Amino acid sequence: MDSATTVNSGPNARFNASVNPFVGPHWASNGPFLHMPNAVGPISVPASTVQRPPKFNGTNFKMWKQKMTFFFTVLVFAEYLQQDPPQSNDGNDPLVAMVNQAWYYNNYLTINYILEGLAETLYPIYASANLAKELWDSLNKKYQDEDIGTKKFIIGKMLDYKSVDKKICCRRG
Repeated sequence: MDSATTVNSGPNARFNASVNPFVGPHWASNGPFLHMPNAVGPISVPASTVQRPPKFNGTNFKMWKQKMTFFFTVLVFAEYLQQDPPQSNDGNDPLVAMVNQAWYYNNYLTINYILEGLAETLYPIYASANLAKELWDSLNKKYQDEDIGTKKFIIGKMLDYKSVDKKICCRRG
């Protein structure tokens, strides 16, 4: 089959040229992909279809973190887990003020989504956070290190295990 395709039907009937739809920058702006929804960019998932992850109670942090990161990605709040606050509006520019206000509002929502994802015993410990990034980093520091320590402890116990030959450890009744 030839790599070039002639497009001459449907909404692109006026576009009658030989193109390879997968080569070059044209595929995003004209040709056979012009009227196809979601042809360019990520496919969006409605936030209402994604369930909130279970509350974090201090164990299985890695799994909880992964689920929360996906949850924030769907809500389009994942960037607030890594971003520092915007620069202050020294020039009193109304556009900068509006952008800053939106950033702080979304940061506030992100903080509260994280806090709502914590068990009742952990909530008051982290409730005073002002930035989502600081809250996220403090949880990472505390519980990722703890997960590593727990794994090291378990591995150490396994390595310390000694077997005794010819000794019955369990009697079957």
